[in-house]
Amino acid sequence: MTKSWELEKIEKPIKSVEEEKCEKHFLKTYSRNSEGRYIVQLPLKKDPECLGESKTSALGSLNSLWRRLSTNPELLSLYRDFMQEYEALGHMELVTDNNEPSTSYYLPHHGVFKPDKTSTKLRVVFNASALSSNGLSLNDIQMNGGLTQEDLFSIMLRFRKHKFVFSADIRKMYRMILVDPQQRDLQRIVWKNGENDTVKTYKLNTVTYGTTSAPYLATRVLHQLVKDEGQCFPLAATVLDSDFYMDDVLTGGDSLEEVRELQIQLIRLLARAGMELHKWRTIASNLRSNISEEKEYSFSCSSETKALGLLWDHLTDCFSFKDQLITVAKIFLQRLWKLKIDWNDSLPEREAEEWERFLISLHSINQLCIPRHVLCEFPEELEVHGFADASERAYGAVVYLKSSAGERNCVRLLCSKSRVAPLKSISVPKLELCAAVLLAQLVKRVLCAIKLEIKDIYLWSDSTIVLAWIQHEPWELKTFVANRIAAIQELTKKEQWFHVSSGNNPADVLSRGLAPEKLCNNELWWTGPSFLQADFPVPMTTPNSNDDVYLSELKTSKPIFLTLNAREKELFIDCLLSVTNSYLKLIRVMSFIFRFIFNSRNHHSLRSGPLTGDELKVASEYLIKEVQVREFSKEISALRKGNSIPQGSNLRNLNPFIDSNGILRVGGRLEYSNLTDNQKHPIILPKSHRLTKLIFVYFHLKNLHVGPQGLLCAVRQKVWPIHGRNLSRKIVNDCITCFRNKPVVANQIMGNLPAERITPTFPFNVCGVDFIGPLLVKPVAQRRITARKMYVAIFVCFVTKAAHFELVTDLTSEAFIACLKRFFARRGKGSIVYSDNATNFVGAQSELKRLRDMLKKPDENVSAYLASEEIKWKFSPPRSPNFGGLYEAGVKSFKYHFRRVMKNTKVSIEEILTIISQIEGILNSRPLTPLSCDPTDLSVLTAGHFLIGRPITSVVEPEIIDTPDNRLSRWQRATKVVQFIWKRWHRDYLNHLQQRSKWQFEKNDLKIGSLVLLKEDNLPPCKWVIGRVKDVIPGSDGKIRVANVQTQSGLYRRGISKICILPMNNNE
Repeated sequence: MTKSWELEKIEKPIKSVEEEKCEKHFLKTYSRNSEGRYIVQLPLKKDPECLGESKTSALGSLNSLWRRLSTNPELLSLYRDFMQEYEALGHMELVTDNNEPSTSYYLPHHGVFKPDKTSTKLRVVFNASALSSNGLSLNDIQMNGGLTQEDLFSIMLRFRKHKFVFSADIRKMYRMILVDPQQRDLQRIVWKNGENDTVKTYKLNTVTYGTTSAPYLATRVLHQLVKDEGQCFPLAATVLDSDFYMDDVLTGGDSLEEVRELQIQLIRLLARAGMELHKWRTIASNLRSNISEEKEYSFSCSSETKALGLLWDHLTDCFSFKDQLITVAKIFLQRLWKLKIDWNDSLPEREAEEWERFLISLHSINQLCIPRHVLCEFPEELEVHGFADASERAYGAVVYLKSSAGERNCVRLLCSKSRVAPLKSISVPKLELCAAVLLAQLVKRVLCAIKLEIKDIYLWSDSTIVLAWIQHEPWELKTFVANRIAAIQELTKKEQWFHVSSGNNPADVLSRGLAPEKLCNNELWWTGPSFLQADFPVPMTTPNSNDDVYLSELKTSKPIFLTLNAREKELFIDCLLSVTNSYLKLIRVMSFIFRFIFNSRNHHSLRSGPLTGDELKVASEYLIKEVQVREFSKEISALRKGNSIPQGSNLRNLNPFIDSNGILRVGGRLEYSNLTDNQKHPIILPKSHRLTKLIFVYFHLKNLHVGPQGLLCAVRQKVWPIHGRNLSRKIVNDCITCFRNKPVVANQIMGNLPAERITPTFPFNVCGVDFIGPLLVKPVAQRRITARKMYVAIFVCFVTKAAHFELVTDLTSEAFIACLKRFFARRGKGSIVYSDNATNFVGAQSELKRLRDMLKKPDENVSAYLASEEIKWKFSPPRSPNFGGLYEAGVKSFKYHFRRVMKNTKVSIEEILTIISQIEGILNSRPLTPLSCDPTDLSVLTAGHFLIGRPITSVVEPEIIDTPDNRLSRWQRATKVVQFIWKRWHRDYLNHLQQRSKWQFEKNDLKIGSLVLLKEDNLPPCKWVIGRVKDVIPGSDGKIRVANVQTQSGLYRRGISKICILPMNNNE
């Protein structure tokens, strides 16, 4: 059932091993008798001696059959006649020997009675699948042989191209082929003519329907007849090879003379194998007399006959459909499948009514009359037009043949194919693509089957996206689309695809389904769109290359093809080193190259199988030697001349020498140690060559990502790299796996202070807010009073570092607005409020989640209040607490004092207000800078200086810092004191902020496209999410401190302190 809605794929027949073996068996064992009849052997895949006793089962079946025959006299008479005819024709013979042979098999048989049939009411079925005593049947030990004739589809298409046609079938085709006498004991039956008669044993002498190999043997004999006798009957030979399906023939020609000759040749060719044709049907009465001259053959009186499953009226030369319309029924069945309705379940009321309507409408298809002949009179040009379409429910393809003779055009429906959309949801453009593949396959089959000279092929689709995909090379597209575009381009040409509007696309009938009563009068379906009658070209629509769906299936980068002709050894080594990142793969490639060279020179002692250790060693030493020659040419030249190492050489302190293989090794001072020669005199390698790096990477991975010191020790067991310690550290630092387990977060030079922090203004005009908590607080200081969760809102002034704390009873917007009102009432209304993105709070309690939501996305009440007060609210990037360092430091300082004072004590509201006020006073008394350079003056500038000296509602006054005191009033002198404090703040405190305590260097390593890890405080590094930088956001100084990172789960904005850049560029 599920195959009904799988993606369509027209398979090419491929012979199996068993079918090939069966073919060889036939060619080896067939023969012919003196009458020309063919004698074949059953193609057995097992020795028949493996069959058990089967006569008992056959006798039981015969008794059951006679009980049925005794109740139906008509059936008994027909059964007797059949058996008597079978014996009279020599198709079976009586077994007179009562001794059972060593190998035999008895076929049970029964009758299929159809009293409504006019010709053959009884068909006797021989059951070769009945199990013997050991569980095997005759069919179990036979080979199938497969198909030897062309498929029905091809035969019916060719049947429609002829002007004059006929049909017939071979009389008793199976029984015209004899079975080798040595195997006839495998086809025994038991029978008796009367209920009280003695049971007799018979052997079937011919190929028996009901056996596995019977269809193969019968059709294979027809092909062999063509090879043996076909040269004398060329017309009949072609038809017998291609227009027969089992024993039925459907064929014709373009003239009466040709068809007459074909009939005569067919009759004579089949006669040479002892076969004859009967049940002739033809559209031309002239052909009947032609048959009568050759031999008396009967013609059916009925005008309507079945032609390989289709009803064909040979008087009107039209087809009639009696089967149901498939697409609508398939869509309905798929819907039942989705509803998980079993076969035996009753349909729901809605589906039952729909099915009843469909069955009623099926009667209308009896009115369909489809012309068999698809060509016009004397056609001059032929064109094939194919249409594809898809919907969410189904997709399909339909093919038309257009024939032209002068100004006359004839368009006929050739064939169609539909498929229900799969259960797994697929986008409509991809279903349109599947329809295009189906059309390409269908057109290919049509062209191979119909065997006509086609001038042009036009393939139509109403999907501009699919047409745009077809113009691309498959490697430019993603897998699903690429595979199907490759199939389309293999079967068709890009130039053959055109756009058609949906209203003119007849394949729409297949994709959406059409009620039977509407199908009868649908001109678009039967003759195609009206523009097929006109001359081409027709206006075309440009493929849609800007659609999002089309663009989403394109690969983002194109592969680069490089052709290299390496003639010099140095170029070859460099090329080999550049195309691999594996030392083991490198030496294996070299080993196979050396093996190829050896086998080319030594044909009598070829090397094969897995690479040996010696081969790998030779390849490794060759590569090392080539690298040494290029990197240490001066040292090697001096040693070969017997001179000392040149001054300034890195090898001078190693006392190097050249071994017998020409490899440079360390002389060292360990000559008398117990180490192996390779450890005493390791091979010297240059520090920066790629081969050296590959060796380090190999040992790093082999030793399970060992650290720098362990890596260097492992490498020095085999080779001695120059400056190996530095290279070892670099390899470990550049290892992605090691980095992911011990990542280093990115950083940037500390940015300039924003204008809000260095511009004098009222305290808390620009401030940051954060929350602390929850704290367990009692409403009153009494026992047995349940403590409630409350929070502390901390406000920190950006200019003076002054702190202000407010107690908040819950996390509702009303409580937060009340907190803001208290803060503004005491400290004055500010203009800008900063907060972080509220994703840095520790824990996942529900109240913290509500707090995070409140700060990150203030609700309508909070937003309306801030807007009415003309206050701006700004956020820092997610998970970037360093962007709010001032209020984060205030939170840390509050916790420092609070934990030491309170410990685990539960206090009342009055007590907690007292405590947070005292902590506020302590924090506001912290020194910012000294007020005097006098060592005896201990006064300092604190945040508290900025919180006194002016009312909450005071306004900005003119600067009077340089005005003499005797010219000022008492209130002006108080104002001068405040302005003096601001001057010291501007002169001393701001200069104190000039230096950068950390992040002192500018870095530009975070770029768009970089692979990064996103730091998660609550996860181990190996589980941090990997992503790619999609966009960078520079600060006011142009330095990058925030980036948007694309991961599999979405797009995230993070500060640079939460990003770890993977060392991809450093990995060669």
